[in-house]
Amino acid sequence: MRRDGHILLVEDNTMNQLVATKIVEKLGYTVDVAENGIEALAAIAAGSYAAVLMDCQMPEMDGYEATRQLRLLEREGGSRLAVIAMTAAAMDGDRERCLAAGMDDYVTKPVRSAAVDAVLTKWIDGADGDIDAVPSAVEGPETDFPLDPERLATLRELDGGDGELLNAVVSEFVGDSTRQLVDVSTAVRQGDPDLVVRTAHTLRGASANLGATTLADLCGELEALARAAALAMAPDLLDSIRAEHLRVCSALDVVFTEI
Repeated sequence: MRRDGHILLVEDNTMNQLVATKIVEKLGYTVDVAENGIEALAAIAAGSYAAVLMDCQMPEMDGYEATRQLRLLEREGGSRLAVIAMTAAAMDGDRERCLAAGMDDYVTKPVRSAAVDAVLTKWIDGADGDIDAVPSAVEGPETDFPLDPERLATLRELDGGDGELLNAVVSEFVGDSTRQLVDVSTAVRQGDPDLVVRTAHTLRGASANLGATTLADLCGELEALARAAALAMAPDLLDSIRAEHLRVCSALDVVFTEI
């Protein structure tokens, strides 16, 4: 079903772009992609959008600053554009920071079709909705398999059965996460908490999007350490992240054979 709405997706991670774009398109909307806040503001100035799905952590200009600048421009004239934050986690203060920047709502990563549908319906069609009421994935019994089967099933469903999306997502993750792991290791070695936050956050979001929940949780712990300026404990945590990353990549070899 084609819906009356053109959506701007602002996301710098290629894997996350692939998944979020497919979700929005399957909901019936058309979508454009911008890779950072600077590109987003240029796209908004040149186009006409019903809503913006805005990642918060991006290089060059993050989602918070882009939204603040958008709201300043709107004061000079024009209607208010709905901006929905996409956050990698509901960390303390995240919701308040989104609202303080001028964002209207938020969904947590990994983004799910039900949550995106609810929030876009709420802000485009004016329907009542409570994003917090959208159910999260139900946790099943623990296994040694490091990928969430439900998340993989969701990605397969978005594929439409041809495996193209899952193939692209897995390829992007393996390449990007390996580089991100090097970057976060370098940041820890240099004792740069701000860089650790950015790199761990990126790896965390990509891991969650793929269903590598344990890896995402470990990256979240590292991000929290960096925010607390407690990097003395980071090396041991990095060892755990490297080990879990190897498990995830090995599991993805299995996923590849099933595509």
